[in-house]
Amino acid sequence: MNRYLIILLFLFFNSLFTFSQNENEVEISLAGKKKSFIPGKIQTLVYRIKNNSEQTLHFHPDIIIPDQWKLITGLGDLSLKPNEFKIQIISINIPSQFLVGKQQIRFLLNDKSDEGKTLFSFETEVYIEEVTNFSVNLVDAPPNTMAGDDTEASFVIRNDGNSEQTYTLSSTNCTIKGQGKITLPPSGSSTVKVNIETSGDLQSVETMGYTLKAKSNGGEEKQAYKRIQVLPKSQESHDLFHRFPVNISTRVLSKSANDQNSTGYQVEISGKGSIDPEGTHQIEFLARGPNQFDVSHLGLYDQYYISYNNNRMKITLGDKSYSLSPLTEQARYGTGIEAVYGVNPTTSVGFFYVKPKFFNEIDNEYALFAKKEFSTENYLQLNLLRKNMPSGEENVNIFSATGNVKLFDKTQAAIELARGFEGGKSDNAFRLTLSSQISKFSLSSFYFYTGEDFPGYYTNSTFYSGFLNYQVFKTMSVSFNARRDFSNAQLDTLFSTAPYSRSLQAGINLKLGSKTFLKSTIRANEREDRLLTKKFHYETLSYNSNITHNAGNFNFRLGGGYGKTTNFLLDENNEKNTFNTNLNLSYKPGEKYSFQVHGSYSNVNSFISDQQNDFIFGVNALANPVKNLNINLHLQNSYSIEEYYRNRNLLQFMIDYEFLKKHKVSLNSYYTIFRKQVEDPEMTVTFNYSYKLGIPLKQVAEAGSVTGKITRENGKSSKGIIVYLNGLSCISDKEGNFFFKNIKPGTYNMLLDRSILSMDEIVDKITPLSVEVIGNQDSKINLAITSAVNLSGKFAIKKAQITTKLLEGDDISLGQIVMELHRENESYRIISNPDGSFQFPFVRPGKWFLKIFRSGMDKQYNFEKDHFEFDFKPGETKELVVKVIKKKRRIIFMNNSINLSSGGDKE
Repeated sequence: MNRYLIILLFLFFNSLFTFSQNENEVEISLAGKKKSFIPGKIQTLVYRIKNNSEQTLHFHPDIIIPDQWKLITGLGDLSLKPNEFKIQIISINIPSQFLVGKQQIRFLLNDKSDEGKTLFSFETEVYIEEVTNFSVNLVDAPPNTMAGDDTEASFVIRNDGNSEQTYTLSSTNCTIKGQGKITLPPSGSSTVKVNIETSGDLQSVETMGYTLKAKSNGGEEKQAYKRIQVLPKSQESHDLFHRFPVNISTRVLSKSANDQNSTGYQVEISGKGSIDPEGTHQIEFLARGPNQFDVSHLGLYDQYYISYNNNRMKITLGDKSYSLSPLTEQARYGTGIEAVYGVNPTTSVGFFYVKPKFFNEIDNEYALFAKKEFSTENYLQLNLLRKNMPSGEENVNIFSATGNVKLFDKTQAAIELARGFEGGKSDNAFRLTLSSQISKFSLSSFYFYTGEDFPGYYTNSTFYSGFLNYQVFKTMSVSFNARRDFSNAQLDTLFSTAPYSRSLQAGINLKLGSKTFLKSTIRANEREDRLLTKKFHYETLSYNSNITHNAGNFNFRLGGGYGKTTNFLLDENNEKNTFNTNLNLSYKPGEKYSFQVHGSYSNVNSFISDQQNDFIFGVNALANPVKNLNINLHLQNSYSIEEYYRNRNLLQFMIDYEFLKKHKVSLNSYYTIFRKQVEDPEMTVTFNYSYKLGIPLKQVAEAGSVTGKITRENGKSSKGIIVYLNGLSCISDKEGNFFFKNIKPGTYNMLLDRSILSMDEIVDKITPLSVEVIGNQDSKINLAITSAVNLSGKFAIKKAQITTKLLEGDDISLGQIVMELHRENESYRIISNPDGSFQFPFVRPGKWFLKIFRSGMDKQYNFEKDHFEFDFKPGETKELVVKVIKKKRRIIFMNNSINLSSGGDKE
């Protein structure tokens, strides 16, 4: 082998051995297991250094740390004897906003004679923990605003953590300008503006609030809040009288049906209210005529009644629906008289007489009753009813007892027992209503039984309804429902009736999500027409299901069912599989508009026709485009045949507009198929105008007045300044005097119009100024207009007298610092500009206090002084410098190393 190659290999392996030996000469390790640091605090690293060699070593330690970190301890020279180890303690300050994540720290032992040469090194990876903290501060909001004006406030959100954060913004009483989310870097801040729309209709001072909520990624929520006063631009007239409210209206009616047109008109006067200021004596009346019931069946019949009541008595005379009890007389419309008298707080007696207006089977009725209340939930009432029948028929007498009893907590029952006599016949009737809530069970039910010869409101009938629900889980409930309707109630033709029906139903309700619900039912149902010539009589066994979802402004409901229907009116093929489906969509883009579309399709097999399919669809729209204007539109192509017992509007269009507070006009249009009809709809248009007035009955208050004088500095003229008192206004004369006469007693708010004042002028008192008006007295208010004060300044970093590595200067942001200038009942809040400057430009003279908030400042810094006191003179301009200093820390300087072992050679 070439001897030069042998020499080279020898030198190479010898150098590797020497290097390995040098590497093992010094052992460096990190004491403790902590590898994560919290920013904003002083962190300590403890290194263990051991000399494994047989000679004394001399080093100069050093450490390489990330930018912005500050080394606190000094690093002196280090000497290690053979087999000796020492501890090197190093303290480091990490800025509070230093970014989260992994960082490298490298500890070096440099050659003492040649400090640029590193002999040994030890590298450590540490993790900077995440600190999430933020603040929400109000910085600008007006103390008050005028009704009808939009007003704005500003908030500052600051990220005081060390990682980028996204904040979700919300408010319960304001509109947030811009996006609902903001993303801020560490130490970043953003100004958020909110807006409040106020109503111009305010008649008195109202308090409103600005609220801004911010929610961080981690779910932490903070908010800031501020109240302001909304002052009315106008107010109700200063009525010193107690008045009785009256409404006068006129109505013009036009009807078109079967190629024939007819018109009519009505006048209506109504009133309801107290005739004394204390509200003890109440009167209600209505006078409407002439009768236009023949022109249209929309209910425009003539009606005249008046009622009076006080704490113990109520009397009604005229046209109304008279009732006694469900078994004796539930609702009988006619002309009559009714009186109820309270014998004492728990006992009352009464009677009525009525001559039916739309029911010829009865001439007139008399009723007596007495009621005893044992508690709020328990009472007993005894009833007597006499019906005078037309000539040739036997009169009717009915006795009944009805009561209400609370059986248990959340369980109540209503019971009625009755016996009726007609000629030589008599029979009984019974009614029971029960409602209960026991644990997860809820029950509501009623049962009616009337005998074959019972001559009451219902006769020869048995009908019932029961509903039972059980809440299995929070997201699931099951229910059962059974119902049978009455068959021959003695109802007025004025009121709609219903066909006979009975049904059994079991269902389950599921909550699929926070806004999604599913309902499924199994149902057996029978419906039968009560007329002699029946239009339907069928029975259906079906399964039905629907799902409902609410998604903000958009909602929908989708449903359907499948089953078998037996049509008893068909001689052949009377059984058929039937189905139905329906869809309902609604959309509400805002508070002023809403829209709904609905549709259904079914093969019903429920009446005699070659066409057994129903396709029904319609549209509803509501709009309030401007104040006091309401528009309603309803369109539908058809109705189910079973609904012929009630009026059905294929078209309904209504417009209501209220103006000048007391006037209202309405235009209503209907295209209607009336009850018990299946064709020949009629078109009806009505126009209404109404006027509200108050009849003065008694003067209830004495008028007061407000007078005052406005003065200016240096004797300047105060003529022509507009003064507002709630919604009232006046103009000062050449001497500065102003007057408000005949003011209703109460609390008012006074303001001056600034349009005639110069830019630097300000009122010496806080406005709006609260003024108390007392009857037959003059409230005097004197105001002075003075020159405003301008306070401005800046933040400046104060250099430390002793310079250490810890106290070295940093580049920090002095902007977005919250400041508040305040005194009793008055304050101004601002934020400093990005360059650290600030200004309070429009301040009243006098004593003030300035407070500076630490929110947003680097935690290593503080204000030399954060409270200031001023006594401003009119027109004064003042400059203020706020000094920012490093926080003082207690620093103990130690030897750069600690000898914990004497394992080396002794000298």
